[in-house]
Amino acid sequence: MIRRRPGRALAVVPLLIPVALVVGLVVGSWGVPVALAAAAVVGLGVVGAVSVRRGHATEAIVTVALAMLVAGAAWGSMRVVRTTPLAVSHPGEVSGEVVVDSPAVAGEHGVRARVEVRRLHGPGAVPPGTRLLLDLPAAAARPGVGYVIRLSGTVSVARRPGSPAWWDAWLRRQGISGRLRAGSWTATGTRGGLMGARDALRRIAGANVAAGLSGDRAALVHGMALGGGAGLSEEAAGRMRDSGLWHLLAVSGQNVAVIGIGVSAVLMAMGMARRGRIITAGVAMAVYCVACDGGASVARAGLMGAVALMADLRGGHRARWHALVFALAVLLAIDPLAISDPGLQLSFAAVVGLFIITPPVAEWLRGWVPARVADLLAQSVGAGLGTAPVLASGFGGISTVGLLANLIAVPVAGPVVVIALAGTVANIVWAPVGRLLAMLAALGAGIVMLVATVSSAIPGAITSVPAWSAVPLVIVAGVPPLVWWWLRRIPGQGSVRFGLPPGCVRVAVLSVAVLVVCLVPGFRGGGGWPPPPGVGLRMLDVGQGSAIVLRSGSRADVLVDAGPPGDPAPALSGLEAMGATALGALVLSHGSADHAGGAEDVLRNLPVGRLVLPEPDASAPIVRQLVRVAREHGVPVAWASAGTEISVGAWTVEVVGPVGTRSIVEPNDRCLVVVARARAMTALLPGDAESGVLRQLALPSVDILQVSHHGSEDSGLPEVLARARPLAALISSGQGNAFGHPRVEVLRALGASGARVLRTDSGGGIDVRPGSSGIVVVRG
Repeated sequence: MIRRRPGRALAVVPLLIPVALVVGLVVGSWGVPVALAAAAVVGLGVVGAVSVRRGHATEAIVTVALAMLVAGAAWGSMRVVRTTPLAVSHPGEVSGEVVVDSPAVAGEHGVRARVEVRRLHGPGAVPPGTRLLLDLPAAAARPGVGYVIRLSGTVSVARRPGSPAWWDAWLRRQGISGRLRAGSWTATGTRGGLMGARDALRRIAGANVAAGLSGDRAALVHGMALGGGAGLSEEAAGRMRDSGLWHLLAVSGQNVAVIGIGVSAVLMAMGMARRGRIITAGVAMAVYCVACDGGASVARAGLMGAVALMADLRGGHRARWHALVFALAVLLAIDPLAISDPGLQLSFAAVVGLFIITPPVAEWLRGWVPARVADLLAQSVGAGLGTAPVLASGFGGISTVGLLANLIAVPVAGPVVVIALAGTVANIVWAPVGRLLAMLAALGAGIVMLVATVSSAIPGAITSVPAWSAVPLVIVAGVPPLVWWWLRRIPGQGSVRFGLPPGCVRVAVLSVAVLVVCLVPGFRGGGGWPPPPGVGLRMLDVGQGSAIVLRSGSRADVLVDAGPPGDPAPALSGLEAMGATALGALVLSHGSADHAGGAEDVLRNLPVGRLVLPEPDASAPIVRQLVRVAREHGVPVAWASAGTEISVGAWTVEVVGPVGTRSIVEPNDRCLVVVARARAMTALLPGDAESGVLRQLALPSVDILQVSHHGSEDSGLPEVLARARPLAALISSGQGNAFGHPRVEVLRALGASGARVLRTDSGGGIDVRPGSSGIVVVRG
């Protein structure tokens, strides 16, 4: 017979109440009638009081939990209304002062920062205290956090019809009401008070954390110590993402926990007692959070990191769960919609994985490997399995190499952060010591980058998965703790470990090494390493027109043509749908409305690094209008003809034709012919120029061919196909268009060439990217 311990049900009450509050806050984020919820709380309070008076403990506990759930829903609904920023209602020109409220991110497409309005005058004026997203040209200086700056520019809406859901959610979490585009800025001072002191600490930390370093080394040390990877090159950033190591650069709970765990490990090696290690590690984490962004995301990271540190230091099981739920309740009480924040989801999932998956895995692995190695591997397994469902549902992909990459990189990251922070202080006191410590931190950061380079180069490092795969991943994550719990219920199984004879371990290690040598193409001397992650070409579905994005991940490096006009222009909607928030260069092949009509909308609503216009069509009305709009928005204008070459991000764009434009009368024959190259991918983009122009040019062999003039009849197309030998032929045409594009004769010629034919009129947008043995095509 099994006897229940007296009061065991009451032991879960302290955890049940905050869990009910968290559930209520999440429900409240969807919206509930506040008056009805308040009435329900009063009614439940009366029922709870009656239950207590009658001595019905269970009923009283359930009633209190329900009351907390309803109260949380009411509070969440009110907070959603109070914290949702009001959208800009009167766009227009403004001038005045704003305060930089977040670190400015400088990239090839411009400088971006969040600012808080002090005073803005003009038709587009917004109230003081409003938060805006500031966009500056790429050549503009980067304003520091806390600077009061004077500028003039244009205020516009940030949310547009057709904007992706993630963009709207990000704007809401940041409290951003609109966008402010300015050509330049002038500093007038810095803000004071506690916020000013925090700003000063962040500026000092940023200026001294990577003293004497430059390039990717400086960016990596800065990112690992203070968070953020904006200074990394695109190739280095892609490797960190694909290897599952990007969290080491993000202001996340995992990154904060790394600091605490690293400090604790150093202090343990020095012989410090456990209590002193916890206190010192907590202080280090608090200083880190203040030196970083300091916003709600860092508050979340600090709370989650503190809970993760407790898990690593093996605090009490019940206390850890109470701290975790309490931290989540505090964060959601401040901002209930933060539950949709991927950062919060990943942090919470990682800590839950450390709590419930790491202990059984560590116990089982101690029969195979030394205890410390088992603990490190178990932490990597726990965090990896815990976050896999979130990555699958929110990002559509999981890293298959992240487990092993984190096993090597995470132990290195802790000392790197500690050394880099020590170097920050040392550089202020005596620069030579600071520079020496920065160099030591760079050595560790170099190991992390080496791990990222090798692991991301393994074929299939990132595996695309459907959103529904989050469900089986949750089941997989629950297997270790469930099996552990079941085995512990068996008499005599207080500890469960597995082991193998030493000879079997050696055979297993050798087998894994052989598989690595056989599977990784770089080790077998053929095929080379896979191309840089994220490079691709996307043909947007703009109807009867043309717009092609040369991209690096979600970043739009170059837009070749902008499709027809619209409200908004289809090309602008396509860019926003793919997650592009800026444009490195806009290249127009000629002045026809179906290729250049949407360019004005793009220039007015996205930061554009430069506008490249066709010199043969300099007198076209659309081209002249675009020059005026570009000058209004501070966008540099360049003129292109045969021989012009530009490089943006991972892409090099070369204009190879037409030649002898002075004698050309037909407008389509004056269209620029572009060859776009990125490593492992080449595309020929002739716009509306057909074989009469192309046969005069030296055409390379290409992976991708944009079929000329939307698939118009072209008797010389077979000759072009024989010279270019494309793997894929892309046709941009409108469904049911009046021209009959693409023509049957064109489709027959393409079919005979062996190229894979892809059309926007029958399948929507087309995305093409390089694969390990050719190209990969994604429709829609």
